Amino acid sequence: MALFKINNEGTVSKISDLSSVDISNLSMSYIDIEQDLQKLFEDNLLTILGAHFLQSEYYITSRSKRIDTLGIDEKDCLVIIEYKPHRDGGMITQGLFYLNKLLNCPPDKKAEIKNYAKNITVGINWSYPRLICVAGSYDNDFGSKKLPANIDCITYRIYNDDILQVDDAEFVGPEYRDVKTNVNKINVNELFLRLEGMIMNLNNSIVPEKRKGYRGIPVISYRAASAVNPFLDIVRKEYFIRMYLKPKYVKFDDPYRLVRRNGKENVINIIGKKVFRKITGFYFRKSI
Repeated sequence: MALFKINNEGTVSKISDLSSVDISNLSMSYIDIEQDLQKLFEDNLLTILGAHFLQSEYYITSRSKRIDTLGIDEKDCLVIIEYKPHRDGGMITQGLFYLNKLLNCPPDKKAEIKNYAKNITVGINWSYPRLICVAGSYDNDFGSKKLPANIDCITYRIYNDDILQVDDAEFVGPEYRDVKTNVNKINVNELFLRLEGMIMNLNNSIVPEKRKGYRGIPVISYRAASAVNPFLDIVRKEYFIRMYLKPKYVKFDDPYRLVRRNGKENVINIIGKKVFRKITGFYFRKSI
């Protein structure tokens, strides 16, 4: 376990004497927004993870596949860092994909990465890239198997808003995950009905249309009766709802910075009532 003091400007300093801080008496929380968690680590990457920062949101393959953070450690090995503010949500599998792509990246990408690292090292060890996953907690999908030595899964906690705890992950057993899954299924059904009601109340002329999306995935599109193109697509997943906002056809506010850019669309993942409450009353404030 390691503890870091978070200073007002967002930098961190390591707390060497762990006995000087009793975190058991402090209030614990997570960082709600993934980008905020990513920024905290990227701004202090060398202090927290012992890696030099190279690039953020790096496209290792196509523009649809981005590494959250690309760094290089003190042994000249490239480091991929992926973040999830709460549960890992398949992050390890995603990171393994990036590792494979990094091992087989084309010459132009190698030249680009070399240029990013030119002030840090004279040579990169391409044969042994590392993966570091940062999350609030982990499922047991990989916990029962021995992960390769170049993969580290760590957890984080925030105490009293100014202390960061970083520790090795403890994988949650399948019996807890099953209970969590059942709860999420109920929440998705409930939240979808409330979300659709909110959308339909925006304007009397809104028309919902069911269609097949990419790979035949069911999609519900919403458009004004006088419009040809939808302003919103919704995909219901098993554990969450994904909203695709069309910036060309709808204006919206994003005070909680929940929107992520995905090509020409803006994407919001609704996981639980907390995110839903943040969306209500903000995203469709402006007329359609």
